[in-house]
Amino acid sequence: MNVSVLNLCGEVFQLENKDDLVIQPVLGNFNYTNAGSGEADGVEISIQKSLSGKWAGQVSYSFIKSKRRITDGGFAYPSDEERPHQFTAIGITRILGIIFAGKYRYASGLPYDLRIPVQFATNPARFCSGFQRPKTVTLCV
Repeated sequence: MNVSVLNLCGEVFQLENKDDLVIQPVLGNFNYTNAGSGEADGVEISIQKSLSGKWAGQVSYSFIKSKRRITDGGFAYPSDEERPHQFTAIGITRILGIIFAGKYRYASGLPYDLRIPVQFATNPARFCSGFQRPKTVTLCV
């Protein structure tokens, strides 16, 4: 007897990124900094069917809005990594004892920002404190 099991899972989240680490270089008298703050709000929904019978799969969709703000009271702008819409579909099937799998992903484009050439060498000493996840609600049925 093949029993299909469907799992529905949803997550609502709010992330906050604090000021990043400041590095004092060995040579020179200036600091590298990535100052500012960021925030991201979003929702993710996914449906998963476990392997029973001949196929299994998962479909998920997420909507995320991400903003950055510079420290001197500047305006908020879309972060470099913002992709508001993301859709993923994964499928697995078994044919004649051979397992085949596939994945499709669609993501909306990144924000475009005209870059200004850097006058100095690139900065390999830039470190990010990362996102903290204080406000997350997950519901799986």
